[in-house]
Amino acid sequence: RTETYQDSFEGSNWNPGSLTVAFYTGLFAYSGWNYLNSMIEEMKNARRDLPIAIIISCVMITAVYTIANVAYASVLSVHEILESSAVAVTFAKKVYGPAWFIMPIFVAFSTFGGVNGTIMTTSRIYFVASQENQMPKLLSFLHVDRLTPIPAVIF
Repeated sequence: RTETYQDSFEGSNWNPGSLTVAFYTGLFAYSGWNYLNSMIEEMKNARRDLPIAIIISCVMITAVYTIANVAYASVLSVHEILESSAVAVTFAKKVYGPAWFIMPIFVAFSTFGGVNGTIMTTSRIYFVASQENQMPKLLSFLHVDRLTPIPAVIF
């Protein structure tokens, strides 16, 4: 349905408060790039690899979100999108029919990946802070075989 893309912003609220909330909400979708900075210590060539990783991840997530939103807008009406509590599920019910239940599973996997990345990078922050004597020394202990900061992960 290409008519969805004509007058796309008709009826939009352009006041500064609404725009601020919109940008702030969108910020969370792209905040993962910052987690890469916490992993510098584990990179072999951070000076070269970190900028590449940040650029690739931002481009990839922008492409995925754009494709998803174009798909949603192509299949669902504006009213369906606004009334839906879970747009991806509403989309899946229309597109996949009886197999719609797979979409919440994909969303859960995505959420699990985000939580996994947050735990991994946050534990590295505690680990380094402990090495710099800014947190208890216990947090800088490593697992004997795997060399992972288990106390920092648990903390």
